[in-house]
Amino acid sequence: MAVHEEEYMHRKHVYEEHAYVLDYLPYGRSSEKIPSSSSANSPDMGERYFTLLEAELKVGATVAVPERIYIGRDRREKVDRIIGRIGYDQANC
Repeated sequence: MAVHEEEYMHRKHVYEEHAYVLDYLPYGRSSEKIPSSSSANSPDMGERYFTLLEAELKVGATVAVPERIYIGRDRREKVDRIIGRIGYDQANC
């Protein structure tokens, strides 16, 4: 087991600093019953732990596949907030 895998297994919460965009959803997820207030989303894969995340983008921000974006806790250029983790069974990318 690699060092980062051991660290992942022992930490309760892991945070990614950067992620790669897997898709760009300009109107949010199509599986939502009621579309969100037209906020763009992007499913992303974390760079270090390969965590699948859903990010809400800032107004006017666009991303491209497979763009590397900053999702850490400091000032983010394109991401407004991390909506949450996507379970591997929920991913349909």
